[in-house]
Amino acid sequence: MEEVARIVKRADGWKNMYGFINTAGKEIILTKHEDTDDIWYRALRFSELIIAGNDNKYGCYDKTGKMAVPLIYSNIVNYSSNLATVLDMGNEGTLIKKKKCLFR
Repeated sequence: MEEVARIVKRADGWKNMYGFINTAGKEIILTKHEDTDDIWYRALRFSELIIAGNDNKYGCYDKTGKMAVPLIYSNIVNYSSNLATVLDMGNEGTLIKKKKCLFR
């Protein structure tokens, strides 16, 4: 997803807050997240979505900055064929490309 770039702002003390800008330099995902998809996690990008998290809860934004998956999951992992595994309060589920979550 080359249309966006991650930005970082220093918050209180040593804490960094992250967001994303588009190619025009407009901040599309506000710099308010404690954790985001970065260079170390590029392999984790899911269906053109950007992973972001606060307080150990994760969700996804699309490349326009619209929230696609709410920040409610403990983790989002194992991306393959437009599927991802999500963890929520010890339950494991599958997040499909259409932003629907199915728990087992």
